[in-house]
Amino acid sequence: DSVTYLLNPNKPLDEQQYSDSQTYDDYFEETALNSLQQMSILNDMGKKAGFVLNDEQKATIKQAMDDIRSAAAANQFNDVDKYLRAMYGRGLDEKRLLKLLETSYYATFYSQALVQEWKDSFTDEEKAAYYDSKRREYDLITYYSYFVDGSADNENGIDSETAMANALETAQAIAVARTEDTFGELVYKSASEDQKETYKNYDATRRENVAPASITNEQWKAWLTDPARAYGDTTTFEADSGYYVFMFTERNNNEYNLENYRAIAISVEKNADTGAITSDTLSAAQAKVDELIAAYNEDPTEDNFIALSDKYASKSADGSSSSGLYENVNMSMLSGDIADYVFSPERKAGEVGYIYTDETFYVFYTKEEGKQYNLVIAENLMSQEKYDATIEDLSDEYAVKTNIVFALAKRK
Repeated sequence: DSVTYLLNPNKPLDEQQYSDSQTYDDYFEETALNSLQQMSILNDMGKKAGFVLNDEQKATIKQAMDDIRSAAAANQFNDVDKYLRAMYGRGLDEKRLLKLLETSYYATFYSQALVQEWKDSFTDEEKAAYYDSKRREYDLITYYSYFVDGSADNENGIDSETAMANALETAQAIAVARTEDTFGELVYKSASEDQKETYKNYDATRRENVAPASITNEQWKAWLTDPARAYGDTTTFEADSGYYVFMFTERNNNEYNLENYRAIAISVEKNADTGAITSDTLSAAQAKVDELIAAYNEDPTEDNFIALSDKYASKSADGSSSSGLYENVNMSMLSGDIADYVFSPERKAGEVGYIYTDETFYVFYTKEEGKQYNLVIAENLMSQEKYDATIEDLSDEYAVKTNIVFALAKRK
């Protein structure tokens, strides 16, 4: 059984367990040593490679230091050194902090440059072959699933054993389906009266473009990601209080391009008295969309679309950043009508269009596509493996140095 150890800030760290084998003092020391070790390795590697920070990177360090000074002033400290001692303990002053920031950021910026260099060195053929070896972990899965309740119904004299047997029989009856429509029909037929409205829509049981990593049940994941899975395959799984029935439909190998776009969301107002959307409020929102698109067409540029977002957007669309910008969006990040629009093969860079879904109009500006996603997954994994191996190869050499430095620091 797993044990949860909560940190008590009023008790010494070496008297509190972080895990069965470590105290909090051990854990924090190990984490600090590992960070110090990687930082030292990357700084030395960067200097040997002649890596120099650019002006933007130097400005980032300066801003971090300025933020510390601002925090000191905001907390009524007229001396940054006193603020640092109050926040982090003795041994840290402004001069040492600046050195730490420079060392830490240098390691970060060099590691980013190094990883990008590796990514650029991998060929598409190498990336495709690597992804193929990992596809079971990363191909997206589309399937249908439905839970048949097997809870006891004491009021009607049905004990748990009988209820579970009935649930299995129902699940197996649904599992004879070999098409999506048949699966939907059988689910609707088996659903209780209070659920029929939900399952009248056959897509209520559909799970589209699901990443295997998000499937927490290992039995389900093993079955769904089995390379032998084919359209129409079905199975059942026993749960504590019923049975799940699954139908596999398709596997997405991620051989598509990531999408980049901007979005302006315009909500349809509801009647103040009834709380419902009316034909008048829907027409008003539609008129606003038409007005926005007309204004865009007067100057069909991305900059104009950004400016219009400030005027017309009533809320941000899911996942948006500044000016409603979405970058490197993959299929598992979107669903429904928005996914259908964004990933439609009809989309072209520079076009503007809209959809209406979930009581909201979404107006889109399509940008140039990103990289092919399976190759992006591969280059990220390949570069991470190479990074880990590089650090591991040098870790023993730096272990003694960092241990000595850390021990000296703890004495201060």
